[in-house]
Amino acid sequence: MDKKILYIKKYQLVVVVDENNNLLLSYDSIDGLELTSEGILKEVNDELNLKISQYFKIDIEDYGVAVVCENMKLMEDKK
Repeated sequence: MDKKILYIKKYQLVVVVDENNNLLLSYDSIDGLELTSEGILKEVNDELNLKISQYFKIDIEDYGVAVVCENMKLMEDKK
């Protein structure tokens, strides 16, 4: 399987497309080299959505990932 990998330095995050399971996997990363915790990417902010969508040329919602407005989430958390 040919893996597609994106490293986003600002978030110290590595994103991998799992085409077999139609998922986006995320890894915490140290300098893009050491991958620590693995998880299924469930939600992202607008900036991450743009970076991931443009890099992989996909609609991340097709992979079960929700795009969350950070300002709305902050307001909900304060309730």
